[in-house]
Amino acid sequence: MAQAQSQKRRFTTYEIVIVAIFTAIALIVSFIEIPIMPAAPWLKYDPSGSVALIVGFLFGPTPGSLVAILSWLPRIFTNPIGVIMNILGSLAIVIPSAMIYRKLYTMDGTMKALIVGIICSLTISILVNFIATPLYYGGTVMDVVKMIIPILIPFNLIKLVANSGIALLVYKPISNMVKKPIKANK
Repeated sequence: MAQAQSQKRRFTTYEIVIVAIFTAIALIVSFIEIPIMPAAPWLKYDPSGSVALIVGFLFGPTPGSLVAILSWLPRIFTNPIGVIMNILGSLAIVIPSAMIYRKLYTMDGTMKALIVGIICSLTISILVNFIATPLYYGGTVMDVVKMIIPILIPFNLIKLVANSGIALLVYKPISNMVKKPIKANK
């Protein structure tokens, strides 16, 4: 047991500060809300998930998860069900993507990681809608079933692919910028 404890990764102060900065960035960009489905104007895209993915790739699933959770937590009292849905959807892409990326540290591995993460998040998002939609909108489970193909799958796919694309585009420059000071300190 003591050996397992000593093998836990410890984060440096620098890494903690970087994760905190990315959490603040994710919180700020979470307010950029773009309705992308005319049939469901209440569903809005925001790019905060891409920030959580970047942190997941940089530092692992735990820091990526913290960004996903902490960036949405301030809204818990104004939109509790929406916040929970966003957090669960974000965790469902960040955790598997970051875990796979840690093992398959190539572009091919990154693509596999994102595809698995997208499938996990899409599945979780649809399942959570069976509970949240009746609570939040007063609809029925049948209302959710009717929304799966024309609304929920397309919206979540657009959102997840957009966040994954943004993460792919900016990860390497951000990684180079963030990791250089870490290497210089060692």
